[in-house]
Amino acid sequence: MSKINNQLGGSGNESLKAPISKPYNNKVLLSTAARFSLVALIIGYIYYSGRFNFSSALDLLADPSGYTLPIVLLVFTNYVASCRLRLLLTVHGVCLSQFRAFRIWMTGLFFSLALPGALSGDLVKGYLIMKSRQNKVELASVILLDRLLGLYMMVAVGGIMSGVMVFRSMTGLDVGMAPSLSALAVFSITLLALATLGGMALMSGRVRYSQPVTFIMRRVPFENKVNRLYEAAQTYRNHTLLLGSALGLSLISQSAAYLAIWLLAGQMGMSELGVGVFLWIISLSFIVNSIPLAPMGLGIGEAGFEALFGVAGFGGGAELAFVYHVIVIFIALTLGGSLYFLGGAHSVGFEGGAMVEPDKEKGEGYG
Repeated sequence: MSKINNQLGGSGNESLKAPISKPYNNKVLLSTAARFSLVALIIGYIYYSGRFNFSSALDLLADPSGYTLPIVLLVFTNYVASCRLRLLLTVHGVCLSQFRAFRIWMTGLFFSLALPGALSGDLVKGYLIMKSRQNKVELASVILLDRLLGLYMMVAVGGIMSGVMVFRSMTGLDVGMAPSLSALAVFSITLLALATLGGMALMSGRVRYSQPVTFIMRRVPFENKVNRLYEAAQTYRNHTLLLGSALGLSLISQSAAYLAIWLLAGQMGMSELGVGVFLWIISLSFIVNSIPLAPMGLGIGEAGFEALFGVAGFGGGAELAFVYHVIVIFIALTLGGSLYFLGGAHSVGFEGGAMVEPDKEKGEGYG
């Protein structure tokens, strides 16, 4: 972590300079080894069970023309996601240029590979934004809300497409749904309903100050920080237009990612997959891929893609997830790594209590 501290801003957080104890090092190593062992175990199981054709994935990766446009689309996905983060930060007085927000986002993507832990990318983004030690809890709520908005849009696309598929089946526009697909549709719609109700409750002042919630919030561990985190999230209920814009950016970002996966699926001979079914299955697959058990969803994503595409009657889900992960890793190492090592992402400073851009005329943080 000392390298991160030096590269990302020097004395931004003195605690990061303290020597890390040997027991902590051992714990981190064991946790990292366990996660990568899980990745190897899942991929190995899928491969030896005959559900992962490694050669077909390599064939696609051997032809750059098959994944050049998906790479561009996935870079655009990350760019739009950084726009969402930048927009959410403005509520708490944070002013970043779009390019600097993109640098911070891509640095987080790079460190999701470079550091142990499934959420290390979010931690690095949070560190880059909060390192001045002002309003840390409030700014941490932005990182959390940003992730939740992305997850909600995945759930929303899956739930809406489930409803469309059920309607078409009931009205005879499509053939009847198989029992496995019907169960998946019910799950998707229920998940959307619960996520929507949960989001409304999170933003509701009436719920926040109700007796049951007040009782719970007075007894949770780290009461002060948890309450500040909750209050910071509640701030957004007074910015409904901004929140709606953030959801719109989530939709644009994920649409680009879905299109990239659609193009890859076509390259792998899965062109018979209808658009409606594809959007339904891929949104649920992305939710599984987001489970924080392994870096970037490696292994978990392959298993989830294979299972969900299998429910829809299509093979090749594991190979599709594998190619997707290779491309994301490539983007993280090349673009994310370049933006990190060339500097700039660490040159965010605070002035007068609000985050601002460095003074370009003084040359602060530019290299």
